[in-house]
Amino acid sequence: MIELNVLIHIKQYREEDYLRNVDKHIENSHCSICHDIFKRTYDPRKFVTIEYRPDDEVIIKHYESEHFQLFLRELDEVLEEPIDFKKYIYNSAGSDK
Repeated sequence: MIELNVLIHIKQYREEDYLRNVDKHIENSHCSICHDIFKRTYDPRKFVTIEYRPDDEVIIKHYESEHFQLFLRELDEVLEEPIDFKKYIYNSAGSDK
């Protein structure tokens, strides 16, 4: 099992644009086991996305998909800072970062 944690910092007044794009992207994404988005309470322009994927093959296929590439282009318009991405791999013994 792979957990992806993504910190996204959005430009001021673009939060709704970001959330609309995320909603559209999630509707077209069928490879996540679970996909949650949280808004940081201390900074409402920062969001944390947590996704669970079964393996790297699924992640690569998703990242290469046309709808994800479109999402990245749309996301680029609203980003304040580069995306901070963390990947965690869980095995039967626990977590390996």
